[in-house]
Amino acid sequence: DNGKMYGWGNNGSAQIGSRSTGVTIMLEATVITEHCERESVQVSDFTCLGDTTVVYFTNNTVYAVGSNGNGVMGIGHNISNVGMELTACTSVNDKLEEGYAVNQFCARGDAILYQLRSKEDDRLTWWGLGANRHNRSLGTSKAAPITTLHHMELLQQLVDGFSDPTDYVVGSGPSHYSISAILDRGGRKLWFSGYGHHIHWSDHASFTMK
Repeated sequence: DNGKMYGWGNNGSAQIGSRSTGVTIMLEATVITEHCERESVQVSDFTCLGDTTVVYFTNNTVYAVGSNGNGVMGIGHNISNVGMELTACTSVNDKLEEGYAVNQFCARGDAILYQLRSKEDDRLTWWGLGANRHNRSLGTSKAAPITTLHHMELLQQLVDGFSDPTDYVVGSGPSHYSISAILDRGGRKLWFSGYGHHIHWSDHASFTMK
């Protein structure tokens, strides 16, 4: 009710945003509260990796606090320690300045999948950041971490085959390394995985869309 965010548990990378580290019962995410007050914005959405919290604000900007391991902040490098303050996710924000908005996003393991909506044509596009090893979960043959926003062309090819962009729902993958997208609320329960740098999809997913 007071518009503040709180967190608890392992805070070893300062991912709670409290300018402290270590295990805690509950702490206020003070760096997020201060940003909201300073910029006169509110938190629109957020997602959490193990050592990182990524926040989408109502002024259409994305910031992160905690670890930048595997380049999940999208700032052009994968140096983990970036301090205890909010860091602007520059490669994401650059895309938002071009006229996109975050429709939804999710974290899994050590990567993030973004679904961006164009304000001009209402089209959804798919982007990824972070770890890309072993199964090439971000849809590129490059095994190194993806440290700037990467267009997931393989996934884009699949979703472009659907007529209604509101049918697409982001979900996280079944393993530590994969990122998947659940598609089609209509009941077909299709899903994408970047495993092996190919599109894999099935109508036998082990979950039911609400």
